Amino acid sequence: MNGYKQAKAYPQAIETANKVLEYVEVEKERSLFEDIAKLYSAAKDNKKSIEYYKKYLSLLKKLGKSDAEIGKVLSETATEYERQKLDDQALGFWKDFEGVFRPSSEKDTAALSLYGNLRAFALYHRRNKVTEAGKELDEAVDKSIPILGDEHMYTKTLRKILTAYKLGGGLEIESLTL
Repeated sequence: MNGYKQAKAYPQAIETANKVLEYVEVEKERSLFEDIAKLYSAAKDNKKSIEYYKKYLSLLKKLGKSDAEIGKVLSETATEYERQKLDDQALGFWKDFEGVFRPSSEKDTAALSLYGNLRAFALYHRRNKVTEAGKELDEAVDKSIPILGDEHMYTKTLRKILTAYKLGGGLEIESLTL
């Protein structure tokens, strides 16, 4: 599978990976779902990629895996939906991503929920949905205050981004590493 992947022979890599699935216990080799999802993504078959990310997500939840593992798969699935320009589905996964991290009592972990807002903001911005993009930034600022505090550098940065965005000038969204 890896040899085919390195040679960019994705159909053969996918075929091999699916054969491997027949012989392994997926609970023990759960990352195989992620590997297959990435292969489908590289082969530009986003629908099949999403199918495998969803299988992987379902398995992680069933096994009671960590929020970090689940959040990673939610992020990857949302990104696949974005590639297909399926905004509603992508936004649903970004909201799920936010929901995984926001309830945490650890402020650094809870702050990860802000990333979901920022990705939703970027998605709306790319689609020229200014009102919705502004709402995501508003929500990120509003959430950052109780999570990080009013004087935290991320809260201040989010406020500056929000102000610049609403004023309509000088904010280069692509310069933000989202």
